[in-house]
Amino acid sequence: MLWPRASGAHGQNRRFGPACQLVGVGAGRRCRILPSVSSLAARRAAVVVLLALIAGAAFLAHGPLALGSLRLGGVSLLWWYAAAAAPLVAIGAVVAALLVREP
Repeated sequence: MLWPRASGAHGQNRRFGPACQLVGVGAGRRCRILPSVSSLAARRAAVVVLLALIAGAAFLAHGPLALGSLRLGGVSLLWWYAAAAAPLVAIGAVVAALLVREP
């Protein structure tokens, strides 16, 4: 968030105090109080991915042909999905959403 030009000693703004961080060069310098946050579009995409992962678990558990009960390495496919695949994808989606910054 950008604020009006800072006017004070040592980069401090009279109105906002020492928490103000000056950004920009020359006459275009402005005071930024809050750090940049992750992009709204990236957060929405992460929420969609997380909801799709929950829907995938429900599909495996209650879907046709009992797909969740298929065995892979002696353990059911639903277990592999819920304990390994879905958490890894969820972590990746959330980390990616948090790393994307608004310009």
